[in-house]
Amino acid sequence: MYPDPNPGVRIFNFINMKKALLFLVLLTSPILLPAQFYDANWVSGARFGNIVVASNLISFNSIPISINGFYGNTGMSLTNITLSDKRGNFLLYSNGITALNNENSFMLNGDSLSWSGLTANNYKDGSKSTQGIIGLPDCFIDSVFYLVHVVKDYSSFFGVTQNAVLFSKVDMQKNGGGGEVINKNDTLWTGVRIQELSACQHGNGRDWWVFAQEDTMNAYHRALLGPDGFSHIDTQRIGYKPVWDFSEGGGQNLFTPDGTKYIDFDAWNGIRMFDFNRCTGQLSNPQLIAFDQKWSFGAGAAISPNSRFLYVSASNAIVQYDLWASDIKTSADTVALRTANLPGFSMMNLMMDGRIYVVPSGLTRKGHFIRYPNRKGTACEVVQGGVDFPNRVDASIPHFPNYRLGADTGSPCDTLGVVHKPLAWWRY
Repeated sequence: MYPDPNPGVRIFNFINMKKALLFLVLLTSPILLPAQFYDANWVSGARFGNIVVASNLISFNSIPISINGFYGNTGMSLTNITLSDKRGNFLLYSNGITALNNENSFMLNGDSLSWSGLTANNYKDGSKSTQGIIGLPDCFIDSVFYLVHVVKDYSSFFGVTQNAVLFSKVDMQKNGGGGEVINKNDTLWTGVRIQELSACQHGNGRDWWVFAQEDTMNAYHRALLGPDGFSHIDTQRIGYKPVWDFSEGGGQNLFTPDGTKYIDFDAWNGIRMFDFNRCTGQLSNPQLIAFDQKWSFGAGAAISPNSRFLYVSASNAIVQYDLWASDIKTSADTVALRTANLPGFSMMNLMMDGRIYVVPSGLTRKGHFIRYPNRKGTACEVVQGGVDFPNRVDASIPHFPNYRLGADTGSPCDTLGVVHKPLAWWRY
């Protein structure tokens, strides 16, 4: 046997071939993303004029959850968001006017969001738009987030109105890790009485659909947040125009966790429900379901993790609807009536531990939760007064989209190979 005249070349070629095969495998395999824990923390507070008071920090990073006093530098009212990194580490919070980091310091350029005459008069209180701010991660840069927020101002025609939805871009690595608002108050939409922001992940598992509604019109504004910012900015008029002006009556807009339906609820006008196409962003098949607890000043909505049960609250009741029923309206089941000496029901949100939390409207240290929202009827267990806040709250709960939805598998827009690991929680 003759000696190999070029052993180094053969070894080099063999290594390159292995690298090429590995690259090919990675190229043709789904992109597996770690679970996204952007909703792992919640700063909940109250409003006392222009006096900053102690609030609360609720963490879902462990079971049982932890609730501690939080001594921030701003008031937290109806408009509020708390964001964590994808591993669940608390990063920032905002009341729709100011943006602060986890050290309770104002971010660089983090002042005067959604600035207006009304905002100036409520500077330390926080903005008072229902679902007036949401937070979404950048598609590729872990440290960058988009804050989408509502402007609320005085109007000679309506008294108080929302006249625009803006967005600001935050980079938490800037300013020595203290965060900086690198773009501020850029316009998404202008109009009259736009509020109740919500978001749903695009069918490709990466981008985000952002929605806002005009509360006196059957008008739904949408935009797509992708790697290059916002696009597809337009308005769809569909469904039923509200009969009553419900801006002061509460209510919430949201997507089902599986992204197949969009719900527009307020106690005065009832439930307006649509099918949702995650690829095109289009609403379709409008349905109107009357709500018997009309005239409630304090109302909210949330949906079970399995996307089957819709819960809506009025001041004194929580009603469950079965979205899988052939007749959704007749499936209505009152699963809780307010217990005497406990606060009523108002804003709601499905949190990372799989429970739905309900905060009252009015200053209180007591909150409620739904222990098993995937169960039908009273088996869902509405635990009234089951949340003890160290400091008072007042309808102060963030609106979190489903950050872990992932791609719409098999759909025409499932083209990026994005797969999210499911988030499972186990409880006794």
